[in-house]
Amino acid sequence: MTNNEEKYNKERLEKVLGDSLYDVDQWCEELIMMDSSTTLELQHNRPHELLLTPKTRWFNLSLEQANALVHHYQQHVLKHANKMTNSDEMEIQKLEEQIRNVWNQEKRFLGKKVFCRLSTRSPKDAALFDGSECYRRCKILLKKKWIASYLKFKERKGQLTSTQISRDYILNTETEDFENYVTNVMSHSEEYLSFMQCSQQALAVENERQVIDVLTNSERVLQDLARALEFPEVFNMKLILREWYPDITYEYEFRGFVHNFELIALCQYDNTSLVQELIDKKDEIASSILRYYNTTVKPVLLCKSKQSTSVISKWNGEVIMDFAILQPSKKIIIIECNPFNNGTGASLFEVDRNDMKERYDKTRQFEFRVVTQKWYNECSEQAKYLWDSLFANSRKEIIEEIILEAQAPPQGSFWFSCELL
Repeated sequence: MTNNEEKYNKERLEKVLGDSLYDVDQWCEELIMMDSSTTLELQHNRPHELLLTPKTRWFNLSLEQANALVHHYQQHVLKHANKMTNSDEMEIQKLEEQIRNVWNQEKRFLGKKVFCRLSTRSPKDAALFDGSECYRRCKILLKKKWIASYLKFKERKGQLTSTQISRDYILNTETEDFENYVTNVMSHSEEYLSFMQCSQQALAVENERQVIDVLTNSERVLQDLARALEFPEVFNMKLILREWYPDITYEYEFRGFVHNFELIALCQYDNTSLVQELIDKKDEIASSILRYYNTTVKPVLLCKSKQSTSVISKWNGEVIMDFAILQPSKKIIIIECNPFNNGTGASLFEVDRNDMKERYDKTRQFEFRVVTQKWYNECSEQAKYLWDSLFANSRKEIIEEIILEAQAPPQGSFWFSCELL
């Protein structure tokens, strides 16, 4: 190995170890379980259990299990032959048993769906692969959403009454009109947002088999495992199970930037999604998250920063934190924490995070950004092209399935009468 290669590997290892301080398993319990000394120091009448983030359980993945997950993805998604071995199959079975045991040990998980992920990143891309169960769940949800959108469109045109749009299917007299609606009338932003909403909901899993399906159909999981396996001597990947919050909606997720313990900036998580509601409620959203951070989150971070055993203390007040505003309750929770460096996506802000810090240090002005019509117009053509290239086959498949499931108008109905004319 040359000196340059050795230096490169050393730098990569240092980054892996540094970023691991922000892994879910490192900080989640510190934002859930508050000991009595912390509670007294915060001087609030809080319950012993302070839920700033969903309840979380985890266990260590072995090197063998990580390799088995990688091989599964390579064989079943990338279609590489003979990647899975008998040993890999056994490791997957062991992993399923571990998942089942951890699931059964947490009262909050019993009889409920959970969200699974690695300690590094989530498998939020799992619904993109049409061979996965996750994709099939997404497709079922998406069909219902598109039908509902179409029926509301007909109601707005005066072709249906409010009592006639409660069905979850189209009529065989509407097939051509429906196909035209999805293909030519529904906006790119609505189609994209509907898919992202449904793909997020499809990540909710009910058993260990579905956990494996989500993990082995995610390129993000593959990338993180492959990266971690490059340094087996410090391999510390964990499988995370988190309490599922069905009232987390995709468009109400936000990325916050914390510098020197201050929330200096906030933006819409998805920088390609135009959501008029966020534009209309921009001031309200900014105020609610800023207030939540300053009154609830910041005191915890400051308190933990004084505890030498706390992982949060090692952040030194620098973190990129993702928030969700639950709907319709408007309760706010923390979803994820990431290092405040250029390796973490900045969404609507600068690529260089130091620019954000320097600007705030000069102006002391908090910023909140959402996708505006102007921003969307500037980036939508490229985004639409990329989306169409990715989603064209799925769109066609979903339209065809909805048309195949179309029903005849019931006898005696308005539509049946029209058919006889």
